[in-house]
Amino acid sequence: MELRDVTIQQLLHETALSFGDKVAVEFHGEYYTWGDLDSMSDLLASDFLSRGITKGTHVGLWSQNSLAWILSFYAIVKTGAIAVLINSNYTIRELEAALRIGKVEWLIYGRCPSLALDSDVLDDLIQEHPDLSGRLVDIWHGDAGIVRQLEQYASTHVNTPFADREKEEVSPDDVCCMIFTSGTTREPKCAMQTHRSVANNALIMSDMMRITQDDIFCLSLPLFHIFGLCGGFLACMCKGAIVHIFESMRSVDVMQCVDMYQCTIFNGVPTNYLALINNMNFEHYDMKSVRLGVLGGAAVTIPQMRRIQEAFPHTVFMTNYGQTEGACLSNTLYDDSFERVATTVGKPLPHTEIAIMDRETGELLPPGEQGEIVARGYSIMRGYFNPEPDVKQPVDAEGWLHTEDLGIIDEEGYIRISGRIKDVINRAGEQITAMEVEEAILAYDHISDVKVLSAPHAILGEQVIACLTTKEGAEYHENELRDVLTHKLAPYKHPAHVMLFKEFPLSATGKLDQRKLREEVAVRLVDLED
Repeated sequence: MELRDVTIQQLLHETALSFGDKVAVEFHGEYYTWGDLDSMSDLLASDFLSRGITKGTHVGLWSQNSLAWILSFYAIVKTGAIAVLINSNYTIRELEAALRIGKVEWLIYGRCPSLALDSDVLDDLIQEHPDLSGRLVDIWHGDAGIVRQLEQYASTHVNTPFADREKEEVSPDDVCCMIFTSGTTREPKCAMQTHRSVANNALIMSDMMRITQDDIFCLSLPLFHIFGLCGGFLACMCKGAIVHIFESMRSVDVMQCVDMYQCTIFNGVPTNYLALINNMNFEHYDMKSVRLGVLGGAAVTIPQMRRIQEAFPHTVFMTNYGQTEGACLSNTLYDDSFERVATTVGKPLPHTEIAIMDRETGELLPPGEQGEIVARGYSIMRGYFNPEPDVKQPVDAEGWLHTEDLGIIDEEGYIRISGRIKDVINRAGEQITAMEVEEAILAYDHISDVKVLSAPHAILGEQVIACLTTKEGAEYHENELRDVLTHKLAPYKHPAHVMLFKEFPLSATGKLDQRKLREEVAVRLVDLED
């Protein structure tokens, strides 16, 4: 397909014209059509305009998935304002950092764990940020509440509907949203994405996934994340599919949703799928309706992919590669073999270039050689907004996004991720890729998940630490694991310490929270090495 000169609201309006009476969203048993979403977000945009939210205004959106989140996002971009998408699981400290980094002028908020734990959070917030006084908008009255609120607004503002002239003021080249990186190793950064990049990424992903108006999408990924937004909700919008949403990523919610509504598509990070199949009640739910499963957001190993495919024998799987800074960048093809899906992240999406670069020389490397994965094209971010002084913009003068992922491109153009540059462990001068050690450990059948980290060592410089979770009911023995590794890894690559975890700390997007895991490892190492 050709790239389109289009905004998000124009795509929504096109869908409303084509599928206006078709159900778009189900949430908490309530159903809303694509026509509803367009007209209701017009009303909310009118409300926002009357409050002083206009083109270029930075509007924080802090809420779990809900109808209100969707309407607020559409309304923000319709006014020409910039939606600053904030992790709903942020603590008050993390929220304050997001407001500072994103220079947020208005905060639209809904249901969040921090608000549930402490009703005084917003009062404390205003004390720290007095400029937000009068600029907080509560969208959590229950979704029926926001519907009634909009109906009341329409009845009292009959002469001020959201006008087409206001929609036309928004350009495809305008920034539509700012999305925070995961921040699992340091303070998150705020990536600016335009209407053109987000809209076209959704259009292309909808084609790659072969979405039709007959599909039924189970969306558990958070909408504040690029994968959930572009590869999930907005991709469905492009084709008029039905989307079932819920606040959290609990396995039981996903299984009940797929079973009850016979969902045909489910996207998730590998952890989501592993949590499903490790759930003791998994076999009691009917998951055969899932025709397509897309894995993204983190690397998946061959043993993990094999377990997932065996648990979903009727499902076609695709692996996706992307970053907040570049949206969805590559994808396996719908008809690719298991080997391709399990070992690669596919080929670059249309209108996207991906290459392997030598970090020292900047030279692009030939097929088969390992280097840094770099990408350029329409979906690459405008840049980081308001970064810390020591944060380098990752897009170079030639437009290449430096992903900090290591990879190889084969002769057929398929991309294989071999690790993160920051995850390369330097043990006494020997370079060890964490992913290689992880794949070897997963050959021991009792392991459910593994993360290999480096830790400081007085003599070696760095040492290898393996963090494990085991399968439910498995009898794990470290000596057996060590025997397996003897046949798979050179001795210098073996973990100095193996640490068992009941579960790994996760971010709101389901990714491993490396910062918290490293903190726990550091505490345990003190005890081990005393």
